[in-house]
Amino acid sequence: MKEKSIFKELNTLGNVNVYYSLVKSIGLVPAFLLGRLLSEENYAKKHGFTNGYDGFLTNISILESTGLSVEDIYYGLNILSDLDFICADQEIDSFVFDISIHHTTIINYVKSVEKERNYQNWDSGLSSVQKEILKKENVIAKACALTRARKLISEYTDNKELQDLFVDYVESSQETIDSVVSDNWIRIAIEDLDIYNSSDEEKIQTINNSIACGYLRLYPPYHYYKNKKQ
Repeated sequence: MKEKSIFKELNTLGNVNVYYSLVKSIGLVPAFLLGRLLSEENYAKKHGFTNGYDGFLTNISILESTGLSVEDIYYGLNILSDLDFICADQEIDSFVFDISIHHTTIINYVKSVEKERNYQNWDSGLSSVQKEILKKENVIAKACALTRARKLISEYTDNKELQDLFVDYVESSQETIDSVVSDNWIRIAIEDLDIYNSSDEEKIQTINNSIACGYLRLYPPYHYYKNKKQ
């Protein structure tokens, strides 16, 4: 297969996996370059482009597709070779490399450096930060939903008591499900008020009943069923 065809196929993969432990211990450029080489190796094995000892050929033009400069590529290859992560034999054409990746060495190094430098704590810290960010985003999203609910209910009725109580109901529902209610959910709730109630007093009673019972729908009060039976 021609080089351009190989490059095109590799380019469609569109992603590179990088060990964060390697980024922290050996630097971004070598760690990123290794991720790229691993993706090329995987492709070569899948399509039968490996040599007799599971190595594969690559060149500067393919590696440069990652956005690294030629200097970065040589720097990264030297670091990876010094750590015995790879064997990179340079061909007669100085821009072509015969690469073999030493997976066991890499795995053992990662295990060792994570244990030695306690990188697992970094994972825990990252998890805490992400949870805090999601929590803040959820608070903001809930507040926006309340604003939309207030707008929709104000367009529905001029009754201030009913407006405030409906917003309280939306807020209570969001806390119950610990998520954001949609505009469609709010519109359905407003429709339920009209279907099951004939006056603002009854609507207020229905909403109060749903808040007290923790209902996520505005179930009609007892008088509705009583009247239906009559």
